[in-house]
Amino acid sequence: MSKGRHLLKLIRKTTDCCPMHSQSYNRLSNAPLRKEYAIEMACSAIRYGPGVTEEVGMDLQNIGAERVAVITDGNLVNLPPVQKALNALEKAHVPFEVYDRVRVEAKHFS
Repeated sequence: MSKGRHLLKLIRKTTDCCPMHSQSYNRLSNAPLRKEYAIEMACSAIRYGPGVTEEVGMDLQNIGAERVAVITDGNLVNLPPVQKALNALEKAHVPFEVYDRVRVEAKHFS
């Protein structure tokens, strides 16, 4: 049996969601814990690394975004990271509005 199938089988048998962190893992296997397991959550859309900013337009288009708010400040709006994001939105034909008068600390009167 493959390691992946074995892990899925263990998950189904336990009442806890993860066999590596559950109290019931030891009763399912007498073998000592020797490896770490990585669990990927399909609902997560966090990415990092070179080039990911250029993908933001495609990502928002894929989820059906109709009106996007880009919230930044007067200094950052002209810098490459924000400009790359805006270009990606334009390229993907995603409608957006830029709000660039944001302050570090909001006040009760703002």
